[in-house]
Amino acid sequence: MKLVSIVIPTRNEQDRIASILESINGQTYKNIETIVVDGGSKDNTVKIAKNLGAKVVKETGTFKSLPNAKNQGVKLARGELVIVLDADNELNPEFVTEAVKSYKKGVLGLKCTVEWTEDTVVERILRAVVAKEKGVSPLPMIIPKKYRLAVGGWDPSLGFGEDRDFRRRVGDFVKKNKLKIGYSKKSIIKLHMPHTLSELIKQQRWYGRTILFYLNRSDDWKEYRFLARCGFSLLPFGLLALLWPGRYWEVVALLSAPFWLLTLYRTLRALVKGDIYGIFIPIIDFISGTFMFLGLLESKRKDRGRN
Repeated sequence: MKLVSIVIPTRNEQDRIASILESINGQTYKNIETIVVDGGSKDNTVKIAKNLGAKVVKETGTFKSLPNAKNQGVKLARGELVIVLDADNELNPEFVTEAVKSYKKGVLGLKCTVEWTEDTVVERILRAVVAKEKGVSPLPMIIPKKYRLAVGGWDPSLGFGEDRDFRRRVGDFVKKNKLKIGYSKKSIIKLHMPHTLSELIKQQRWYGRTILFYLNRSDDWKEYRFLARCGFSLLPFGLLALLWPGRYWEVVALLSAPFWLLTLYRTLRALVKGDIYGIFIPIIDFISGTFMFLGLLESKRKDRGRN
């Protein structure tokens, strides 16, 4: 029976770490080691993780970040197969069993089935933006350690685009070595979006602080479209032009027009599918765009960590 390593980076995750560890402990596949790489939690994260049987190590390195903690955990992993998760994920009981059964030689790794949870109102609104309940993970989540190390891991300096950057290198490695990427349909992972507005704001500022560094290393000019998210910060100007015409708001309102069209399209798409939380999408778009723009203004090396 292959040893499977599961790596979880954490930092102040006391409210969530128990759920993911309990879902790991409840796996039908038992030959699992769980490694929690903690980035200096000041709450009870470490205590909870140890009580639930995880091996906890302190994150090290000159530049501490979520990708850095992932890389450290992968290097420490003893398993033939390595699964890297976030602290707020949850696995179905057959996740590892089905992954091991699905893994074959000539396959770099396995994608899995993704479900989105809806524990809070903010999560329900963000799920309405996604506009789907299930999907396939964009990134192979179950990868042999030898391939993870060969691909090169995650870039510790990135927040936005860390997985996109890793996925691109995975794709290049697959082509170069004539490998394939498999799919374990019965391996199901539940993903949590930001639970609260404060979490969403923190996330978008982090994305803003790091997106330029990601784009600078990308050779695909189309990826600059991600900067357009900042344009949602212009939404109020469209309303001002309607409420106070003739005060020069119209000029700025023209700039907001494409973003009003996009947010209204997303809203209508959700409502047509019967998702009442879609009516809040313009508010979420405005918050995301505004704080991503503020993050752009903080794009200095010292501001790029996850703190």
